[in-house]
Parts: sequence; structure tokens; C-alpha cells
Amino acid sequence: MNNNSYDLHGVSLIDYINGETSNSIAVLNDAGERIEVPVSIFFRDPADWPLDRKAVELCRGRVLDIGAGAGCHALALQERGLAVCAIDNLQPCVEVMKRRGVTDVRCVDIFTADVESLGGPFDTLLSMMNGFAIVKGLAELKPYLSLLRPLVKPDGQFIVDSSDIRPGATPARRAELERKAREGRYFGEMDLALEYKERSGPGFVQLYVDAETLTSHASDAGWSCELIEQEESGRFLARLTLL
Repeated sequence: MNNNSYDLHGVSLIDYINGETSNSIAVLNDAGERIEVPVSIFFRDPADWPLDRKAVELCRGRVLDIGAGAGCHALALQERGLAVCAIDNLQPCVEVMKRRGVTDVRCVDIFTADVESLGGPFDTLLSMMNGFAIVKGLAELKPYLSLLRPLVKPDGQFIVDSSDIRPGATPARRAELERKAREGRYFGEMDLALEYKERSGPGFVQLYVDAETLTSHASDAGWSCELIEQEESGRFLARLTLL
């Protein structure tokens, strides 16, 4: 993944922890929509979000928090007495997590992560706020899931969320879904770009995968997939275990 695509996200987190708590970051999507996201959402208490709260409750043993961002889940796990290694490939995220009190923080690209240096394998892998955001397309999902296998113990688990973007789709989004279908492209491969403080970042692809497709690809990669909970919006929480 090209870090430059997410650099503005890192900048927004630094600004927030430095006191600019009312800022928003804009997400521009391939349906022509501009969505203003309050930066405060990345600092939320997982207990206030049902799927996030459930994800934290499901974690056990030593946890690897992948793409930990501002560290909200890592902090919640620490409060529960779990040992957490929080990783992100954006240095500003690492700085923010350290300043917030996350004990074990590493600037690591999961695609080149070394199991031993991280202290793995782990009892739990955790990846939230669309845990497949770093997967560029559906064709990369099986290789990514295969990549994660050495990081988890034989009796371990991978707790992850994603979304089926079809429920509640706007007319513009439905038109985009139809265009992707005509092109033979998976509907959950969303083309995005970020804007923050009049600065624009380069475009990137973020994968949103529906539960049925995740289950199929997980099986091909040697995982069993259990759907834990799904919201009306299409967002869901899943637990993957090794076959």
C-alpha cells in the first residue's frame, strides 16, 4: 500500500491530539460523493460502538492490532489486561498511539512483518474500521489471508470487520455498482481519495467485502469464517480461525 494515499489521515490525527478536535477529513468516493468524517471518530471509545465493543470482548491472549490507527482498540484491550502489539505503517499513527499510552507500538508494514520480531505468533489478530482497507482488490484477499496465517497460533483467531456496501446504497452508489458489474469488477472495490485542510491526496483502492465472499475466500486460504454480528448498514464483524 502506498503510504502517501493515507498521509493526510496521519496529519489529521496529529492535529487532533494537538488540540484541533473539531476537524473533519473528507473522503471522496467513486460514486461522486464527498463524505465529511469527524477526526474524533478515530479516537472513539469502542464501548460506544456495538461491533467494536464485541470485537474487544472476543479478543484473548496476546493480541496483534493490525492498522491500529489512533490506538482506540489497543487502549481498550490494555485496560482489559491483555498484552497488545499495535502496528501501523504510518509514523504519525505510531506517534499518536505512543502519546496516548499504548505500551507496545511498532511502525510496521503487515506485508513485510516478521513474526518473531513482533513476538508472535499471536492468540488473536485484530483489524477494525474496515479491516481489509489495506487490501487493494478482491484478487488480493486470498493472498493477504494466507500471509496472516503464520502470525496466528494454531488455536488462534482473526477478528475483523468489513461491510457489504449494497444495503442503503444511494442512487449514485447504485449506479456505480451497476457500472462495476458491467466491467466485471467486484462491487466492493471502492476508489477513494482524501482531502484535509484544502490538501488533496492521491487516489487509492479500498476493499469492502461482503460476508459471503469473505467466507469463500477465507476457506480458499485455509480459514474458517464465522459471522458474529451484522448491522443493517451492512457492516459486520467476523471471526476467522485456521482450518
